[in-house]
Amino acid sequence: MYLHDDNRLMELVKTGDREAFDKLVTKHRVSAISFAYSFVYDLYTAEDVVQDVFVNIYLKRESYRPVFKFSTFLFKAVRNKCIDYLRKAKIRTTVDMDIIAELVNCSAEEAFLQMEKEKKIFELMNALKDDYKTALYLFAIEGVCYEDIAKIMKKTVPQIKILIFRARKKIKNQYQETLSYEK
Repeated sequence: MYLHDDNRLMELVKTGDREAFDKLVTKHRVSAISFAYSFVYDLYTAEDVVQDVFVNIYLKRESYRPVFKFSTFLFKAVRNKCIDYLRKAKIRTTVDMDIIAELVNCSAEEAFLQMEKEKKIFELMNALKDDYKTALYLFAIEGVCYEDIAKIMKKTVPQIKILIFRARKKIKNQYQETLSYEK
């Protein structure tokens, strides 16, 4: 699918084409839930947030303007909905490592070592400021380009590059400190 196919689908959605909307939901649902999970750390809440975002997109479909790629628009909406949720709930939780452990497909020993490494990295990522965490997550995990991250976060591309650089540096330094402390 080409980058602008999603915007073409949204044009069909604006006319009430539910099949086009189903295609958009199917294509972006998993990555949107994963992104929401990076904020709320609860799979069910992440699913609810994403469902609410898709419902809002459908209800306000006539006002959609294809200024950006649809995925940029979607991630921005999910981020804003997560922030609203966290403000209302006034909670911050930790990463649920059981879900991450289910994603590892290897031997028991490798799975354990990988899980421990991922757990530590996610703990370090969780401790980052929200801007660092968002930029790093979108870039490293979702593969979103700098320009789209800048649009999602309402920042400039140089600011995004700095956020990602600093987030990586902070995680790397803290991870190395942890390793040297354990020895």
